[in-house]
Amino acid sequence: MDEWTVVSALVVLLGLIVTVGKPLISLNSTIISLTDAVKVLEKNLDAIAGKNSAQHAKLWEHEAEQDELLREHEFRLRKMEE
Repeated sequence: MDEWTVVSALVVLLGLIVTVGKPLISLNSTIISLTDAVKVLEKNLDAIAGKNSAQHAKLWEHEAEQDELLREHEFRLRKMEE
């Protein structure tokens, strides 16, 4: 093989490595940043879920109080009708 054939083969091989390597590095960086974003979203979702559970418990408690008030009101109405 000629010296220039070896040099051109090395240049082509280097070009191939650069052509494939740069997108892989970019893809890896993107995957890392997306992984970090998903972790933040998971933390936020956990916080929202905790608040949601607390709000639901508060709503059900209020609903139970309203049921009791309604029962008392109906009882007084029946008493008045008798």
